[in-house]
Amino acid sequence: MNIENGKKVKVDYSISVEGVGVIESSESRGPLEYVHGKHSLPMGLETQLKGMGQGEEKEGSFEVEIPTMDMVKSEFPEDFELKEGARFTGKREDQEVEFSIEKIGEDKVVVRPVHPLAGKKLTYKVKVLEINDEE
Repeated sequence: MNIENGKKVKVDYSISVEGVGVIESSESRGPLEYVHGKHSLPMGLETQLKGMGQGEEKEGSFEVEIPTMDMVKSEFPEDFELKEGARFTGKREDQEVEFSIEKIGEDKVVVRPVHPLAGKKLTYKVKVLEINDEE
């Protein structure tokens, strides 16, 4: 069985940030369990694991990808100055998140969540321990 969307996966792993070192690992937290395709891993890592089999090991690197979102202009307060590069705080999934305005259209505004790892190179090591059908 290989890792694909909807599979429950258990891995030993470590993630390092270039110039910082290890920021997360199963050595300190225990094996990581997640459902593939539900975007619960750092952005970019999940795509690296697709297709791996049980017992397989892999090392590599990727840049953290933070996708954009569309907002309707009317969602912004009237007194807020809409300009590209401006930052604001909003709610996403009941958490306060800082956003950056990427592009302003006629009726919509393209925004991107600001994340401290965005654009950083992450290095990972992973070993697949288990793959099961989601329960």
